[in-house]
Amino acid sequence: MLKFIFILLLISFTAIGSESHLDYIENANGERVQKVSHLVKWTHTRFVFTRDISRIALGHETTLDVNVVNGRELLILAKKLGRTSMMVWYDDKSSETFLLGVTEDYSVLENALNDIHPDVQLTIAPDRHAVVLRGEVPTINYRHAAYEAAKNYLYASSSQASQPVITSNPNQGMFNSLAQRLQGLGNANGGSSQNSSKVAIINLIKVTQAPKPKEERISEIIKSMGADKVTIKRISVDELSNDDNDVFLLSGFVKNQIELVRLLNTINKLFEPEQALQTQGSPLDPNNLMGGATQDKSSGIEVLANESGGLINDATSGLNLSNVSSNIARATLLSVAGGKVLSSIEVEDLPQVRVSVQLYEVNQRRLKQWRPDISVLSNSGLVWS
Repeated sequence: MLKFIFILLLISFTAIGSESHLDYIENANGERVQKVSHLVKWTHTRFVFTRDISRIALGHETTLDVNVVNGRELLILAKKLGRTSMMVWYDDKSSETFLLGVTEDYSVLENALNDIHPDVQLTIAPDRHAVVLRGEVPTINYRHAAYEAAKNYLYASSSQASQPVITSNPNQGMFNSLAQRLQGLGNANGGSSQNSSKVAIINLIKVTQAPKPKEERISEIIKSMGADKVTIKRISVDELSNDDNDVFLLSGFVKNQIELVRLLNTINKLFEPEQALQTQGSPLDPNNLMGGATQDKSSGIEVLANESGGLINDATSGLNLSNVSSNIARATLLSVAGGKVLSSIEVEDLPQVRVSVQLYEVNQRRLKQWRPDISVLSNSGLVWS
C-alpha cells in the first residue's frame, strides 16, 4: 500500500513500483515517526529504508546535505530555508521522490498552540511568509486565541521583549504569554528580516459550535431587559451576511430615557472586544468624517441627528440650545459601538424642557397720560417731573 509523508505545506513522495520502501523517520527529537511536520534548520533527520540505496539526487543541493549510512539510511542535515526535491533509487531499480522543506524552529509556537487546544495544527510554507492554522475547536474563543498567539509570535522579532497575548479563552490563565520569540521565517528572501515583511496567517480552524448571529444575541438582550416594543434589523453591507461588517438598526419604543440608555449601553458591551482591536472609523464613517459628533465616551453612545432631524457634524451646531447631548431621548438617530448599531428608538416619556420666563406688568392708563416733555426715563421706570 502506498504511504504518504507530509513535510510542511505539501511534502509527499511517490513510489515507482508496488510499494514504498521507507521504514520510518527519526526526527531531531529522536522520535521514530511515519511522517514529519517539517525539517528544522540546522538539525539532522534520519530516513531508514527496507532496501539498499543505490543513488540519490537533490534538486537544490544547498538546501539539504544528504549522506548515505549503512546502505539503507539517509542522514539529512537541513541547511537552508526553502524547498527541494529528493529522489532515491534502490537496488531493485525502483525509486521514490520526496518533496522536502526547511523552516526555522517553531516549536515554541507549536507548544503554545497545543496548550490552547490540542487539535490546533500549524503548517509553515517554506517558500513564502505564510502559515496555516488548521484543526477543530469547540468554540470561537479557541479559534481567536490561536490566531492571536500566532500573530503575536510571528510579528515579533528576536530583539523585542516578550509581550503578553490577551485572549478571550474561557479557561483563564491557560495561555498568557510566550516565553520566547524567534525571528519568524528568517532570511527566506535574500536576507530580509521579519520586521520588513509580516507573515500571512491563514486561519482555517473550524468551530464545531457555531456562535449565534449578532442580531440573535442583540434580540436576547432586548428581551431580557423587557423592551418588548423594540425590534432589530440587519443591514448587510455585502451580499453575504457578515457580523463584522454589517450594521444593525434598532427601532420601536421605550418608556423613558433611562430604559433607552440602559438598553444601548448593554448592547454596546456586546461589541467592546471588537472595538478594542480596531482603530479605524466606524462602518458608516471609515474616514472619521463625523469625528465631531457628540459622544458619551463612557458609554459609546453618539448623537448623529438632533430632534429636528438635522445631522450633527460640528460640536458648535446648536446642541446647547436643547442640550440633546444629555437628553438623548430627543435625538432622532443614535450610534452605538462605533457605528455598528444605529438606534431610531422613540421615547414615550420625553424629558421636560425647562423654560425661563419673566413677566412684566404694563399700566395702560399711565402709559396714555405720558408726555415726553414732562418726564424722564430712568433705569427703574418712568419718573414724572
